[in-house]
Amino acid sequence: MNEQVTTQNDAVVHKSALSVWLDFFRWAAAFAVLLAHVSHRVLAHFGDVPHMHKSALAYAVGGISSLGSAAVVIFFVLSGFLVGGGTVRQYRKTGHFGFFDYFAARLSRLWIVLIPVFGISFVMSWIAAEYFIPDGLQAQQVLAAVDLSHLICNIAFLQTAACSQYGGNGALWSLFNEFWYYVAWPPVMLAIWGVGYTRTFRYFLFILPVVALSMLSHWQFVGSNIAVYFGIWLIGVFAADFSSTRFKMPVAPSALIFVATVFVWRLFSSSEVQGTNFWREFPLDLLLAVGFANLVIAMKASSGLRFPPFKRLHQPMAGFSFTLYCIHTPLLNFMGLIMLSLWATGSHMLPSSKAFLIYGANVLICLVVAYLLSLATERHTYQLRILMARKMREVRDYWTRTPITP
Repeated sequence: MNEQVTTQNDAVVHKSALSVWLDFFRWAAAFAVLLAHVSHRVLAHFGDVPHMHKSALAYAVGGISSLGSAAVVIFFVLSGFLVGGGTVRQYRKTGHFGFFDYFAARLSRLWIVLIPVFGISFVMSWIAAEYFIPDGLQAQQVLAAVDLSHLICNIAFLQTAACSQYGGNGALWSLFNEFWYYVAWPPVMLAIWGVGYTRTFRYFLFILPVVALSMLSHWQFVGSNIAVYFGIWLIGVFAADFSSTRFKMPVAPSALIFVATVFVWRLFSSSEVQGTNFWREFPLDLLLAVGFANLVIAMKASSGLRFPPFKRLHQPMAGFSFTLYCIHTPLLNFMGLIMLSLWATGSHMLPSSKAFLIYGANVLICLVVAYLLSLATERHTYQLRILMARKMREVRDYWTRTPITP
């Protein structure tokens, strides 16, 4: 009896440790994207910096700040692991796919942060155009990026295909991919694991999202190819569904393999905008995704998985990581414009004490603003999810109920 209780306790601790590690990966990836974008705006491109200015700190900041694109790949794998893998487990357990619960969960997670961020972006764009941009044509362009058509297009997750990102928020390209992966996944899941479907119908369920994503990729004008990178997302699903009993590699060598893939990715990746050199980007991103998925599978299979250091820190940090991802770009653009307008500094600076001070201030302000905003948004995701699911069912019941005849 005591052995059984001990085994159960070990399983609970392992599940908790894995959850904390996933929280760590979530916020670390968001933080890496933030550092990349701060570096891009504040510091000069490292390759253009004279050797005399390349201090140890400059190398460290430059190295860490160069991993932003890699972090987006990690996001895709994590999303497949958590969303796709969670949906598969629920479907196998119940034999039922909850359409309303699934899409209420996905939309509430995205909209509860995005819509307030769009409002804040509009206010910052208006202030910038009114007070900090003397060029009338440029001011009109800034306001055009936050007009009603861009708002509707971005709320519908069609940015980078039918319109540009709202308010010049470049990071939103990945949410275009992310949302349509959410849409594409249920038919793919039912095609693979669905019960009672004919072979022809399974083929239809599988081909339909592939064709839809291919059409979206044809319209996509920025970001990583949405159709091809669905494979990166599916790697996360595979990692979640892979049986722990079939995996024998310990965590330590899996971690070393992942570090090696990060090193190879960094060594051969370019500084070009994502989506501009597919044949160079995708093989490296695929290698990185497989390395990370291998590490997560090893962690899931490990019976003695330890908590990461500072284990109490990671859940609170992950709790506002999505808000940080959504708000940091418009906030950096706004702060950079103010600094240039008032003090003619803060943009593409050579490494120096002043430059690193401005760099750190930008990072800190983004973290504080994102945390405070998350208290009103991301923290209430579950409540919005329940409300949306109920309203969606009410709409369904209204349109499907049988009319009462006299």
